[in-house]
Amino acid sequence: MTKNITLAIKDNALNAARRYAAEHSTTVNALVRTYLEQLSPDITPEQEAAAERMRQRSDARTSFMTGRTRSREDLYDRRVLEWR
Repeated sequence: MTKNITLAIKDNALNAARRYAAEHSTTVNALVRTYLEQLSPDITPEQEAAAERMRQRSDARTSFMTGRTRSREDLYDRRVLEWR
């Protein structure tokens, strides 16, 4: 579904946009629409649900593979190998 919006823009910016659009065989409306659509790509409900599950696991610091919760100390514990 598309919605109409109203924008306030300075005359010189609008004139430049109109020139650019004419040079590229398009319209100012199409330029703005394309730009705004690039900011918010279509996301399916399944993708959104998967992203939410990832956010929840990340927030809980739960291992994806084991389901175990790790503390910050656990995550940064690095044993130094001794070379002899």
